Amino acid sequence: MEKINHIIVEVPDKMSDFASEDVMSELKSDGLNIIVQRKPQQGAMATLEWAIPTALVVYICKPYFEGFLSEAGKDHYNILRNWLKRFIKSGRSIRVHTFYASESSNKKPDNNTQSKSVSVLLQTKSGKVIKVLFDEELTVEDWDDAIDQLLDFAIDNQNNFPNDYLTKQLERYDSDNRLQVYAVIDKKEKNLVFYGDRDLIALQMKGRRNETLDKRNLGNS
Repeated sequence: MEKINHIIVEVPDKMSDFASEDVMSELKSDGLNIIVQRKPQQGAMATLEWAIPTALVVYICKPYFEGFLSEAGKDHYNILRNWLKRFIKSGRSIRVHTFYASESSNKKPDNNTQSKSVSVLLQTKSGKVIKVLFDEELTVEDWDDAIDQLLDFAIDNQNNFPNDYLTKQLERYDSDNRLQVYAVIDKKEKNLVFYGDRDLIALQMKGRRNETLDKRNLGNS
């Protein structure tokens, strides 16, 4: 029988200390299958900025909520919550530099402040994958709150599907060929807001236009 994965942690092969036995020991529990994947350094990638894999990734698979958590109970849910907060806080200290070709039409966006260091992915009951982006201009406390929101939404999704909050928020992407959507922390309200690729492109372009207007207004003042 194929072994079921509950949590997958991806780390660069040169940063194995982020997935050492000491780091992972708190998560371990009978019946929980944690996979640690050490990946080689990424080469050049032609893709959207927010789709580029971050250095550190934690992927919480659907079987964690459907199978393991129902047996282990809420104790491990709180362990995961606290572990994730420490893990992303450690990842916050990593500096990742993205290089852009000078002739590329996808040059570095001035207003993209999402971390290239760490992200959390969660699979919903319907199979959609939510990639949580962490804004470097926000505080550690804001990042922690985002983890709380994500896991609370996941429990609601598991218990109340298809009438849960996540399903209702993501239903507009049901016809999308991509299974992945993005959760961005709103800088004002500090709540998670969900976007598809097209939505993020529009948001980014709006940010650029606003920055251009601000600079013009500053120059005219």
